[in-house]
Amino acid sequence: MEERKFNPEEFLRAKVVSPLEQEKLVGGIAAAEDPVIVVSTIVTIVVRTVTP
Repeated sequence: MEERKFNPEEFLRAKVVSPLEQEKLVGGIAAAEDPVIVVSTIVTIVVRTVTP
């Protein structure tokens, strides 16, 4: 049986990012004048019980 070394980057098709790119991914620094969008989702669940 052939033994191969496992490469997680290749397996996950991951891209190695620089520290600058990584900062952009996690949000970076926001200024006070940057717009903020708030999204809210309302879920309504209706439960009906049927009795014979």
